[in-house]
Amino acid sequence: MAPRYEPIFRFYFDGLMVHIHRHSSDDGYTNALGNMVVGQDESLIIATHTYEGSYQKINMELVISESNFS
Repeated sequence: MAPRYEPIFRFYFDGLMVHIHRHSSDDGYTNALGNMVVGQDESLIIATHTYEGSYQKINMELVISESNFS
């Protein structure tokens, strides 16, 4: 399958990351995501990831280790 590029806005809300698509697609992509898209179904799936395994934690540890605070 070829890569797909969707123009989005990404917002961070105190650890919650939200992708907002600028427009809906008519090619079935939005429907293929099903209940991972708000309004597509009566239920909504929200994917979560623990902080311990996140990029944010790894990046913060790197920034702290490279800082001059002693």
